[in-house]
Amino acid sequence: MRGRRRTYAVWELTLACNLACGHCGSRAGARRPAELSTAQALDVVAQLDAVGIDEVTLIGG
Repeated sequence: MRGRRRTYAVWELTLACNLACGHCGSRAGARRPAELSTAQALDVVAQLDAVGIDEVTLIGG
């Protein structure tokens, strides 16, 4: 992998969270009005792969 830069994404899946963790930078609380369906989320996964994302950090909820 020498010479190749790793690419990654951070994906906040939902804002629905009632915790206030000190390490979390999210402004979570209430769920978004139109969060992604499972099919839409899987489409995002396919798009991330298509553009060469090597690693995804999932946050939220």
